[in-house]
Amino acid sequence: MSDLKVDGITAATANTAVTIKGLGTGKVVLGDGNLVFPDADGSTGQYIKTDGSANLAFATLPAVGAWILIQSQVASSSASLTFTSNINSTYSTYALVLSNILPATDAVDAMIRVSTNTGSSYASSGYLSFIDKSNSSAASSDGDNGVTSGLGIAADIDNGAFGGLTSVIYISNPSSGVAYTYLASSGSIFQSAGTHVAAADGHAVWKTVTAVDAFQLILSSGAIASGRATLYGISHT
Repeated sequence: MSDLKVDGITAATANTAVTIKGLGTGKVVLGDGNLVFPDADGSTGQYIKTDGSANLAFATLPAVGAWILIQSQVASSSASLTFTSNINSTYSTYALVLSNILPATDAVDAMIRVSTNTGSSYASSGYLSFIDKSNSSAASSDGDNGVTSGLGIAADIDNGAFGGLTSVIYISNPSSGVAYTYLASSGSIFQSAGTHVAAADGHAVWKTVTAVDAFQLILSSGAIASGRATLYGISHT
């Protein structure tokens, strides 16, 4: 292979494009990052994206409001479930879907903690949470302001045969760096006595103006015995 070292390339004929091609299976590679360009054109309206390893390809923008799967984790006596990838300015809102999260310890709270160093550590203070609980069998309700070490999702989750938490959690502004990180959740708790408690209207905020780049699902005590947590980015483009 030989190198052509020049300060500029100009077409020899007026109104003529400059063409650069690889030979055979060879690719066109440009720039200090050795960006590898695709061989063929994409479809109308597509854009060029990178895989983070210098390979460029055509892709279709997701529909506005589309949920883009980022990661799904299954708990098995897990101290926590963490999400450290693709939490950046691509999405202004994330949705974390919890399915049958069963605690190993009875009557615990569930919360989200945030990280500003890609999960090397998670903040355990600076949160303000309010969880509104309504007991469907007794037709009563109460508020729980006790979750202060994380973004509160649900309180007093039972670990019995009918226990567990199922919830959808929306997290806004995590990567802005100019606004607080907000959480709103809606979910259900089933307790061993057969009581159904709706953990709806959960609201929380991390009162720090710093960009967040990782999430941690954790309980106030004990491990997450079982269940699934799936993180989505919600497209607004």
